[in-house]
Amino acid sequence: MSNELFPCGSRNREWEYFHGGCYYFSVIDATWHTAQDHCTEKNASLVVIHDMAKQNFIQSQSRGRRFWLGLTDGKTEGQWTWVDGTNYRTGFKNWKQGEPNDYQNQEDCAEMGVLGEWNDVACNNKGLYICEKPLLS
Repeated sequence: MSNELFPCGSRNREWEYFHGGCYYFSVIDATWHTAQDHCTEKNASLVVIHDMAKQNFIQSQSRGRRFWLGLTDGKTEGQWTWVDGTNYRTGFKNWKQGEPNDYQNQEDCAEMGVLGEWNDVACNNKGLYICEKPLLS
């Protein structure tokens, strides 16, 4: 019964379930790298958005706040990579018009903005973050 009520585990009520995955929406700000470390400590990673359904879920849960995504071009400028290795070039994208723009050559990490559109920002900015992990088996 508790698996039906809490598919991500009855002791993990802070995790939201969606389409086979569990999602944690932070309530504290962190830099992108610290956020990724916090997710790793939870046996998860920063969220990767593969399609419009997941985009809509994340956007609805974000309630008009900004959240880090698991997307960066920190290794090679202009070559965006998802933390799980999903192919960025052929995958889903939802950049705000004019983004990513690497403003002042300092923006290497992606966030979801208040309207759900993606924006590149400096990785050392602090923001909320979303961790994701597969559903417990």
